[in-house]
Order: sequence, then structure tokens, then C-alpha cells
Amino acid sequence: MKTLILNGSPRRSGDTAALLARLRRGLRGEVTEISAYYGGIAPCVDCRECWKRRGCVTDDAMRGVYADDYSAVVIASPVYMSGLTGPLINLGSRFQAYYAARRFLRDPFVPREKTGVLILAAGGDGSPGAAIDTAKCMFRYMNASLDSANTVLSLRTDTLPAERDENALAAIDAVAARLSANALTRDKPLFPPA
Repeated sequence: MKTLILNGSPRRSGDTAALLARLRRGLRGEVTEISAYYGGIAPCVDCRECWKRRGCVTDDAMRGVYADDYSAVVIASPVYMSGLTGPLINLGSRFQAYYAARRFLRDPFVPREKTGVLILAAGGDGSPGAAIDTAKCMFRYMNASLDSANTVLSLRTDTLPAERDENALAAIDAVAARLSANALTRDKPLFPPA
């Protein structure tokens, strides 16, 4: 099993990092993590080259995402202003290439099915609703099904650090166990698309 993590946090040892470290400890197989802040991924600039040919002409770390050789994708982010972080949204803008293939090239290209996992950390009194909706859109473009059991929220990080949020940690452990079990069975998807 190969898992791709799209990390939307600027903090290398913050709450999102703590949750991802816990997840990685429980996962089997290869794990690749791409940082939206430090991974060198440019946002879509609407050059419209993807309207003329499949794929994106920008040569950066998104090539690893476009390779589509993973069976699970994790989107992890702190919640800023009730949404995903700006650099993670910029990364998501590069899924325009998938949309353009279908819309302008009439190419039925669909990435292979995969399991989605969403991990959000937030403090304050904001709601994660906008972050969840944006992540669902990103998962849809990657053809990743997001089961509610694979959504992990640690929403009181201003008073309870994620590394001590027992409910979030237990949810992370359960996600890792399900993904690892899926890696062992491989004969059918653990979370079929809804």
C-alpha cells in the first residue's frame, strides 16, 4: 500500500504534525508526504495548456500527485478562518488539469479509486465546515472516497494540544488500522465510493 499525505501546515512540530506522526506510526507500506508550504508546488496560473493536452505543464512536486500510484490520500491541515490553509488551496488548484481533461479535451480520464482521509486541527471558536467542503472537492478530483470514520478533527487545540487530544488520537489509530487492514486484503476496497 502507498499513502500520499498532502500537509497544509506551516508548522513542522505543531498540532497537524503531531497527528500525522501518530498516523504514520500506524501505517503499513510506503508513505509520501508533500508539504503545501515547503514542497515547491506552484498554484495554477490559468495558462490553459491543460485545455490543449492532458496534464499540467508546470514541472514540480505535483508530478508525484499526478502519478496516481497510491491507494490512500490524506489531506491534513490546520483550520485558518474556518478553511484550509492558503498554500493547500493553491495545491488543490492544480487539480484543474483533471477538470480540463474532461471538459475541454473530452477525455474521460479518471484517477484510480482510493481512500481519502481528512485530518483537521483547529483552536478558537471557528467551524471547520468550509475546510471540510473544500477538502471534499479535492478528494472528488483525486477520485478518493471520504468516509465519515476517516475524518479526524482536533478542534480545541488552543486549550488542548492535538498530541493530548485522546479522542483525535484514538480516531487516528483507528484510521491507520483500517488503512493497514485494507493493505493486507487488497482484494476489495475497504471504503467503496459512495
